[in-house]
Amino acid sequence: MKIPSVPCLRHYLVTDTVSEFEGRSELPVMRDNAYGGYIRQEQWSGLIGIYEGHICPTVWTMPEGAPWKAENELFEADYDSIGDFLMTAFDKMPILVDLGIKRVVRGAITHTPDGGMLVGPSGAPNVWLSCGSSIGLA
Repeated sequence: MKIPSVPCLRHYLVTDTVSEFEGRSELPVMRDNAYGGYIRQEQWSGLIGIYEGHICPTVWTMPEGAPWKAENELFEADYDSIGDFLMTAFDKMPILVDLGIKRVVRGAITHTPDGGMLVGPSGAPNVWLSCGSSIGLA
């Protein structure tokens, strides 16, 4: 069975230390499908993850696909493509606005070509799909 899946580029950013996080239990992950991302605590910092959905650029397209030697490859950040997402994340969690960003990571993550998940019957007897999204079900 061939499942349409492509490696899409995505970003996550780690902020400087959030003093209000120090000494506390870890906050739950806050996911917001309206802007395509999530915010969570990363040790004593904030982490802003951005899923650009169907607009995210792909790498290693078919027919060759990903090189066999590729493992945890990182790519240059594209700040122009995530600016609006980042501003929305700051609106959702204003405590992060005035902090610096200490790390930006841009790597490939598996998605379907249109950014939607494949969940449900596959057409083969007793085979169900839950793929096309590495972020899980939320």
